[in-house]
Amino acid sequence: MEKANYDDAIASFEEMGISPRLKAILSTKEIDSPTRLQQRAILPILQGRNVILKAQSGTGRMAAFVIAALQKVDPRTRECQVLILTPDRGVAVEFWRLLRDLGGAFGIACRTCLDDVDGIVEVEEEVGRVVCGSDTSVTPHVVVGTPDRVLDYIQAGELNSSSLGLLMVADLDIFLRKSLDYALECIFNTLTPSSSRFDSKLQVALYFDLQTPELLHTVDQLTHKQIPNEVVKIFVRKVSINLNHVRHYYLDIDREDWKLDTLCDLFETLTSPQMVVFCNTREKLEWLTHALQSPTSPLYTNNDQNITVGCMHADHTALERAAVMRSYRRGEIRILILATPLVRENIDVTQLPLVVGYDLPLDQEVYLRRCRVSSWQRLVCISFVKGQEEMGLLRDIERSIGSEVLEMPMNIADYV
Repeated sequence: MEKANYDDAIASFEEMGISPRLKAILSTKEIDSPTRLQQRAILPILQGRNVILKAQSGTGRMAAFVIAALQKVDPRTRECQVLILTPDRGVAVEFWRLLRDLGGAFGIACRTCLDDVDGIVEVEEEVGRVVCGSDTSVTPHVVVGTPDRVLDYIQAGELNSSSLGLLMVADLDIFLRKSLDYALECIFNTLTPSSSRFDSKLQVALYFDLQTPELLHTVDQLTHKQIPNEVVKIFVRKVSINLNHVRHYYLDIDREDWKLDTLCDLFETLTSPQMVVFCNTREKLEWLTHALQSPTSPLYTNNDQNITVGCMHADHTALERAAVMRSYRRGEIRILILATPLVRENIDVTQLPLVVGYDLPLDQEVYLRRCRVSSWQRLVCISFVKGQEEMGLLRDIERSIGSEVLEMPMNIADYV
């Protein structure tokens, strides 16, 4: 998908053919007009076309998928008609909540189909057991879940896909980073021959924001194999997203080996209760975690109190990640270190006053993920910048977010 082939914008939900009932529910959620992305993405999905969507986080991708899915579902037909796959359970639960809030009022049932291993008790209680668990009397119109679990249910015959007409894949780039592409391919191969609700073959819609050669190969497989109809390719270019609630700063650091001391000094100076630190790779994450936990770390030699450090990366199980997040929310972990491929986890941003980019992201769109954009949360984001080459990356980030990243002032503690 090097080039887009579709840029038709529909200015209103009414012009897209969204039903008055769904439109009224959207209004109650203060969704009165479509975003720039939604103006382009929803109608092709409603028309039954295969859609490839490249767009950054924060542009309304999830809502576009949910609105299109709800409009296509026939509530009178008690069969699974839409399947939404996500790379992790946190995103799946976000989808489920939006589907519930928008579709529940007119009888559209949605169920989750998530991994067995779960440490997020409050979510498990709210969602209930998975697709065919505690409430087998209600067949869902829409199923949203993680690929391994969905595949298990399909192969066991517990998820009837005979009437499935639309497969939606969220965050395809993260699927590949987590090595979930095999399960995704198995699901696709299983579903394609049995699609019967629409006259055409199984419809596929997917989105991502970080494009790689491996991803393009997977996109080609999903949208062309046994699917002859035209593929709509939409590329919503980077737009200025409102980040007025985020203060952006950078620290110019001449040498890589000075970053550790700088991070420890920053933590001590700010006296912040907690901070989240991002690295670009798992290897850097593991090194930094070990360095901070070492008895000789400046984090300990400069403080009398014990500073607990935690980390998460994509190879941790759901149970391990949930345990880390529980400790973070309770305040037991003071410094949480994440790697770039794991920036979509279910982090409670209301407890996140400070984000530090130990490594500057190579893709400016990752910066948006690191900020975990939330309109109600005041956030300080500090990026470590090394050398002129990284200053160039920082300028790219500025153009992407539509805001200047300032050099960190001496009185930074006043803003955290």
